[in-house]
Amino acid sequence: MLPPPLLVNVRTVAEEDVQEYFTGYGSARAKTDVLLAAEVHGLVVEVAEGLNDGVHVEAGQLLVRIDDRQYFQQLARAEAAVADLDAQIDQLDVERTNIARLAAIAEQEVEVNRSELARVASLYEEEQAAKKEFDFARLALQQSRRQLLGYQNQIDLIAPRHAMLEALQAARTADAELGKLDVERCRITAPFSGQVESVSVDVGDHLMVGAEVLRLIATRLIEVPIELPASVHPRLEIGANCRLEADSMPGTRWNGKVARIAPSTDTKSRTFAAYVEVDNDKQQTALVPGYFVTARVEGPMLRQVMAIPRGAIVGNEVYVVNNHVVHARTIDVDKYVGERAVVRGDLAPGDPLALTNLDALHDGMTVRIGTGVDWQDAAASPTRAEDSPGGGTVTGGGGR
Repeated sequence: MLPPPLLVNVRTVAEEDVQEYFTGYGSARAKTDVLLAAEVHGLVVEVAEGLNDGVHVEAGQLLVRIDDRQYFQQLARAEAAVADLDAQIDQLDVERTNIARLAAIAEQEVEVNRSELARVASLYEEEQAAKKEFDFARLALQQSRRQLLGYQNQIDLIAPRHAMLEALQAARTADAELGKLDVERCRITAPFSGQVESVSVDVGDHLMVGAEVLRLIATRLIEVPIELPASVHPRLEIGANCRLEADSMPGTRWNGKVARIAPSTDTKSRTFAAYVEVDNDKQQTALVPGYFVTARVEGPMLRQVMAIPRGAIVGNEVYVVNNHVVHARTIDVDKYVGERAVVRGDLAPGDPLALTNLDALHDGMTVRIGTGVDWQDAAASPTRAEDSPGGGTVTGGGGR
């Protein structure tokens, strides 16, 4: 009695949309990490109570105060200089107004003396006036002209004096603004809400400009530079969803989005960096800076493709079962999406694809047909195809 034909489970091939994913690795870091340094020199007179490594501070909170008395004095001197120059400019404006009035009177005197000289000159020509009277009239006109010219010269000199005072005023005003800024710099406040990573000063310390005061990090937004293969660079988009996991925290996941993409790849490693941003306010568990994570980054959606289990491929062939007879079909793998392969070639939607006992099948073989094997079960089959050049993309799984 002949043994029954081999039992083979099959699944109908169909075209479907498949989500592509890219897998990479990276270390989490705070997106905002600042080192607060002294911008003025002086003695530390106050450190916020309880300020220590790891404490949370609010934006605008006073952290450290430097003795500001000398800066208040410098500010007072600068403001006094500005006030003095304001008074000088006001006085110069009054002086210009008064000289302008005197010049107007002098101009009238010139006109009067010119008329008088014309009258006396006419009488002198008719020998009705003495030469002395003519000389006096001419001298009076010359004197009134000299007086008018003097006033005009004084008015002309006021403009450069005014400009000089305004320039000095601008310089002293700038000194006053710098003085205000120095007074403000004596109060070192938190530029944003976050956690103190380290504190470097204490009351009584004398700080020089540039001396480190403390380091502050914002823990709400975390950035993770993910290294991905250069081959996926053209297919990755800003805004793509990303799932992060850490081996040190099994079962914990964080969701983020690609915020920016490096414009070039590393020639040695053939990788590039995709910067994933995680908002801790939207996570069940906060992602802590320093965690090393595995990232599953969402790639493009592959529309209406044939995606079969990688385990259903033997070499460059798959087996289709029609009327209980096995037929070998040649296929090409475009790419691997996790445990699935996107294929083309001698395979069509609706073909019953053999998923089990592949190592015992051959073309023309008669088999019995079984059902009930899921794609994922078939993907776990030990019969696997080696990665082909068309499927070199590093992926992290595919959708159904």
